[in-house]
Amino acid sequence: LVELSALIDETETKLREYNLKHDAAALAYDMLSEAETSIRQTVSPYLARYAGEYFERLTNGRYSALSLDSEMNLRYRTSRGGTDIDEGRSMDSRYLSGGSADLAWLCLRLALHRKLSDDNRIPVILDECLVYFDDRRLEMILNELRCISENGVQILLLSASSRERSLVCRFANIIELE
Repeated sequence: LVELSALIDETETKLREYNLKHDAAALAYDMLSEAETSIRQTVSPYLARYAGEYFERLTNGRYSALSLDSEMNLRYRTSRGGTDIDEGRSMDSRYLSGGSADLAWLCLRLALHRKLSDDNRIPVILDECLVYFDDRRLEMILNELRCISENGVQILLLSASSRERSLVCRFANIIELE
């Protein structure tokens, strides 16, 4: 009887500990859910607006919007008046070509930078993210980056390719490392 009583006490102590851990985990889950809702309501529309503007400019208007869905998947919208069968519909970024998908993610990164930096002027660091773009698209992206840099934002473009160097040498300070 003494052993059973001790076992019951030990079990009740463990149960209280587990209940405390459960309550703490439930509270953390609720707080994370609230934070997620807040981010969706405040940050996602901002990112969609500016990423969409970048994407529209860098695709010459072929795509009119970028957004993040409830699962944080990147979605795009084709411009009205286009020839696509999916004109004006929100589509998953998996349906974009590789280059357009890379561009969409770059636009999202630029929009996120814009949101995070506000007046702090945090540098943009891009490491080998432009190597797969064709020359025409690369030049458009570099011009967009130049416009961003003219607003006081430092752009660090890391590349092993000489292609980017030849296009930015007119307006950038180039540092070569060996």
